[in-house]
Amino acid sequence: MIKNPDTSPRTIEFPFNQALAYIIGLPTLLLAPMFYWQFDSALFGQSGLTNLFIIAGAGGTVSFALYGGRRRWLIGAVLGLIGGLGAAGAHVLYTGLLHRTTMASGESALVCWAGAGPAMGVLLFILKRDKNSAGDTEFSKESVSPIKDAL
Repeated sequence: MIKNPDTSPRTIEFPFNQALAYIIGLPTLLLAPMFYWQFDSALFGQSGLTNLFIIAGAGGTVSFALYGGRRRWLIGAVLGLIGGLGAAGAHVLYTGLLHRTTMASGESALVCWAGAGPAMGVLLFILKRDKNSAGDTEFSKESVSPIKDAL
């Protein structure tokens, strides 16, 4: 007898801190450099480049720290600062070196992702290593407590 594959809908659960990290990270790491390139001083003020780096650095710091969670918030914050400045810097460097007059939004997002990608990869590697060594998952209902394990 042939069984039909399971077609029930599956849900993906994100912890609140990681969902908030995505909500903060998207506008500050991807959209801010794109808006800076399009609107320059009209949107970012007289010192637009400085404001862009402040926005991207602060947004990266907060979003990566939230994504890192309670255990790795400091490492996440440092990597977020690197990722935010990398995303903004890569975008400014790309548009300046190639003298871009037109650019697709996907191209802009890809450049920002390439600038923030190494820091994101390091944070994900650290979190995955912690998850594997602790034997717990970030998405599980139960959390492993070091106090309970010691008792």
